[in-house]
Amino acid sequence: MDNSDNNNNNNNNNNYNNKNDNTNTSTTTTNIVNNNFEKEYIAANKLKENIETVSHELNIQKNGYTTPNPMSKRQRKKKMREEKWEASAEERRLKRIKKRKEIKEKRRMEKKMGIFKKPPRRRECEQIPSPMRVVIDESFDDLMMEKEIKSMVSQITHCYSYNRQSLHPVKLYCTSFGSKTKAAFEDKVSDYERWRKSEIIFESKPYEKFFENEKENLVYLTADSPNTIDTFDETKIYIIGGIVDKNRYKNLTLEKANKQNIATARLPINENIKMSSRKVLTVNHMFKIIVNFLETKNWEKSLMDVLPQRKFNQDKNSASESKTNDSDNESKVNDEGEEDHNNNENSNEEILEEVISTSTISNSNNDHSSTSNLKETSESIVTNTTTEES
Repeated sequence: MDNSDNNNNNNNNNNYNNKNDNTNTSTTTTNIVNNNFEKEYIAANKLKENIETVSHELNIQKNGYTTPNPMSKRQRKKKMREEKWEASAEERRLKRIKKRKEIKEKRRMEKKMGIFKKPPRRRECEQIPSPMRVVIDESFDDLMMEKEIKSMVSQITHCYSYNRQSLHPVKLYCTSFGSKTKAAFEDKVSDYERWRKSEIIFESKPYEKFFENEKENLVYLTADSPNTIDTFDETKIYIIGGIVDKNRYKNLTLEKANKQNIATARLPINENIKMSSRKVLTVNHMFKIIVNFLETKNWEKSLMDVLPQRKFNQDKNSASESKTNDSDNESKVNDEGEEDHNNNENSNEEILEEVISTSTISNSNNDHSSTSNLKETSESIVTNTTTEES
């Protein structure tokens, strides 16, 4: 009986030990699994972060497709031009300094030779102010980029300067003046507030409110108008659209004028000259043409004196004929003419060498004697060359 009880106790102890061993084994296994899972989780997170970093650098979206480059081809070219322009800033500065030195040296030599004549700052004429009023409508700030607003500021500055030098200056107004244009003026032309109030007025109100009692006298000048102007009525108020848009906005000023029931007109460009480019002009060109016409009363002359040469249409046939005529004339030059040309070139070189040598010799003497000697030598050289040519 005792033996059987001992055996049962031993069996129970063995079973209990086995259970403890199994429990310890399962706990160890669970810990190992948990540790492996944690390592895998950390590795997976790192891999995810690496993938997101690479995707952001390569511009790859989560769906796996590559998005297009946010900069267009034109924008990339523009950026390259800007970088090239900034890189050459120092080179341009040195060129400007060199050019100024050359101009100074040239003026100094001309003063010594007594042939320098200082140009008048303003036009030497008696001005007769015109009662006509010209308005630059500055209500298009939101439609222009920063560089276009800067260009607009420069154009208004040209208008003010040209008006001061004209024979019949007009009363110039800048209406709707504020916001971006005003900020650009304060940055670029800080002294604009000291400009003469009798020649230009900066007004924050729009022209339809500023000239509220004279609405019937308002005329908006726009290239899109069907009405052609023959002459300027000096009792009217002519409006120029103050916008630089590279022709992005079609019929912008015409639609604005029609909406406000204001008369419109265009300059008679097609009736007087042929142009190879668009008929839309800059603000300063429009203003100069107006002021020129008040003086000349001639549309062709007023347009030709202001518009740049690139805008005029050139006849290809006449151009080719002129080229052939020039080549024929060049082929007819005889040997005697060529010798004369060479002799003239040699004489010009001798004149230049003699003037330089004379100036260097005269620098060693006093200023009065050097100047007189230089004048005498230059006059004698000029007379000798004229007699030889005749």
